[in-house]
Amino acid sequence: MEITSTGDNLTVSIHCFNNHVDSWMAYASWYSMKKFLPDATVIIDLHKTEEVQDYFLWARRRHLLWDRSTRSWPCLGIRPMRMAVRKLDKENLDMLNNVDSFQISLYEWYHRTDDPNEESRIHDCNYDSLCADVTSDKVAPFVSYSDFGNFTLSEWIDKKECPFFKIDRLKGNSINEKKVLELWKKAACTFNK
Repeated sequence: MEITSTGDNLTVSIHCFNNHVDSWMAYASWYSMKKFLPDATVIIDLHKTEEVQDYFLWARRRHLLWDRSTRSWPCLGIRPMRMAVRKLDKENLDMLNNVDSFQISLYEWYHRTDDPNEESRIHDCNYDSLCADVTSDKVAPFVSYSDFGNFTLSEWIDKKECPFFKIDRLKGNSINEKKVLELWKKAACTFNK
């Protein structure tokens, strides 16, 4: 079964730690996936921490938390600071559909080997067309961000709020930055509901 431009036959696993920053970033990532890959199965892979507070109530209410032992392939595994900003185009679909099974990590692409408990890094595929830095105007289905415009991620690490509700104070310069801010503004309407 082939992956479609809307994400049919694709699982997206957002790898997170139980903290406030990963929670709102994962929400933004999930929200963007639902907008641009509405048919994909999106799950939250929440790594256990010493943290007592549950920052992922939004994910529990939507039944998004996932047991890693039930991984389904193909799986696009991302960190929460990656967001979908466009649908998958023909070039990217052709590339993804020609790999038996794969996983994207923070900066590396993996595929499943014959051993179901082992993954191998893919060296021979050009996956750079799938993800762009948010500060660039490069057209790609996904962007990765940390700092852009007047948004600085490190300033939000100790805050108990998220930038969705301060969107009028943030500005973006590149096309991708503006897309992220637009998605954050829309995500604010449903975050924590």
